[in-house]
Amino acid sequence: MAKFELKLPKMGESVAEATLTAWLKDVGEKIEADEAVLEIATDKVDSEVPSEVEGILIQKLFEVDAIVEVGQTIAIIETETDAPVSAAPTPEIVVDTEPEAAVQLESSIAKVQETISTISSNDARFYSPLVKNIAKKEGVSQSELDAIKGSGKEGRVTKNDILSYLTNKSQAAPVEVKSPSVSIAPIVSSTPSVSTASPVVSRGEDEIIEMSRMGKLVSKHMTDSKKGQIEVVDLTMAYGQTVIQHDLSFTINRGDIFVIMGGSGCGKSTLLKHMLGLITPVRGDILYGGASFFQSDEHEQGAMRQRWGITYQSGGLFSAMTLAENITLPLELYTSYTAAEISDIVAYKLALVGLAGYQSYYPSEISGGMQKRAALARAIALDPEILFFDEPSAGLDPISSRLLDELILQIKESMGATVVIVTHELPSIFAIANNSVYLDNVSKTMIAYGNPAQLRDFDEEPVVRQFLTRSAAADIKDTP
Repeated sequence: MAKFELKLPKMGESVAEATLTAWLKDVGEKIEADEAVLEIATDKVDSEVPSEVEGILIQKLFEVDAIVEVGQTIAIIETETDAPVSAAPTPEIVVDTEPEAAVQLESSIAKVQETISTISSNDARFYSPLVKNIAKKEGVSQSELDAIKGSGKEGRVTKNDILSYLTNKSQAAPVEVKSPSVSIAPIVSSTPSVSTASPVVSRGEDEIIEMSRMGKLVSKHMTDSKKGQIEVVDLTMAYGQTVIQHDLSFTINRGDIFVIMGGSGCGKSTLLKHMLGLITPVRGDILYGGASFFQSDEHEQGAMRQRWGITYQSGGLFSAMTLAENITLPLELYTSYTAAEISDIVAYKLALVGLAGYQSYYPSEISGGMQKRAALARAIALDPEILFFDEPSAGLDPISSRLLDELILQIKESMGATVVIVTHELPSIFAIANNSVYLDNVSKTMIAYGNPAQLRDFDEEPVVRQFLTRSAAADIKDTP
């Protein structure tokens, strides 16, 4: 028998230590090669540490919530080989969210982010980098942090402690403040100022302080995430040193028709490419059914993609193939159907989009609207759970655009699919969408999230109402 020392691997030039958040294996358990042994967290990322060898875990050298430096031995694994197992060069955990370019981007991101108060540890209590980063992002003050009861070693606040605190805080009932029964005149400030306090609703002798707008958004996101099919989490997108959008967090629920909207050049198509896995984010993640796309291996990513259907602005049909051959292609690649079965499926999919009998036509022989419908037939060939559309109405006349909207609704209802659409076509947005996110060009982040019709009528951001009503800036007044 030989003993192997499992060490904490490198995780990028800027990471020197990590917090051990959980042991996935107990002493005496068998471990396969490349199987995860423990979970760690830094202020940048959560990750797992796999074993390089097969054997039995015989010793844990650190407890949960301990701080471990890169290169330190975490555990001892006994292998079946007689000769001592020489540790291979410590593999580096590749963290897509923190490459060197991302480190350089911090200064750029800081210019477009709102100022966030820094959480600093006091001398009496230790806080891990991960806990401090969560507190900073969620706006938890130092006094709040000090008041959280820690379940870790020596009373340390763990990741679960602060997440539990945030959950309880967001779900807490509105605070009722007793007021005197006498009538009190409203206080009027002598100087103009922008109010940042939450609105107060008076009910009899009580005053109920309502949640702030951002508090409502965060609470809605946390509630929706329990039933969400797609979750975008703290996503930052950039090309080189140019930040496109930062800190995007929203949930797309199963069965939604979800619209990504915003002005030209705000990053709508870039966000779609991230959601399709074509571009790796600088920071953050995208989850499908709770599983991270970017932390999955190629096989798992391929399995996820087979549950998607995608259409492109130009249709994306292969010009040298007939409509039948275009739809046949994914069926031949990813199914074991016979030629006769595939022929029947092709005929059925074309009939669904109103193109029955057009199997032998080439894309150049049909109109632009028909090409869009044929592309949709190909997108639904594998009966996907999620359908992605990039500007589906681009280049279509108003009648063809309306017919395509109706077709998307019919397909969604018949298949029970979730639909994600990038568009700036207002008639389409209001006709079919029940949820949306608005990406802002100026602040380079999302500033609205919800039903488009409600955002048009009630959102507090003038630029959102201006976009959804096609109004001039002078015509839009702040909501009371």
